[in-house]
Amino acid sequence: MKTIIGFLTFLLTFQTITNSDKHVGKWTGEESGKIISLTLDKEGFATFEVEGQILGGKSSERKGTQVQMTYEIDSSQTPHFIDLIITEKSTGNEQARMLGIIEFININKMKFAIGNNPNIRPNDFSEKFLLLERSSIQESD
Repeated sequence: MKTIIGFLTFLLTFQTITNSDKHVGKWTGEESGKIISLTLDKEGFATFEVEGQILGGKSSERKGTQVQMTYEIDSSQTPHFIDLIITEKSTGNEQARMLGIIEFININKMKFAIGNNPNIRPNDFSEKFLLLERSSIQESD
């Protein structure tokens, strides 16, 4: 009996770890003819790439200041909440927070939306969203 309970506990733990990392990877979609990539890594960094321009990640420049972009996901919400947070590297001060939502269609496809006003989280995907497909699984450095 202990063996069965131990095995079930292991399976539940493994499933939790798998579900908590399902957002990790490089996600790619298209908007207005432009290819857009969003990379969410295991360390909590988020990087946008639009036509070769990179915003965020561990280090980038915004308004002449070195910044980084991290993310937080609240999977207890439906759809899941995602916050993209830009902080100044030298001080750690938050410069901006974009509030969005994500919904997984399957393990390799998700909807991603940030409202017209990035300070107001969309309630659903009825207005505008990106359909993103996982193009790779990112590993930590």
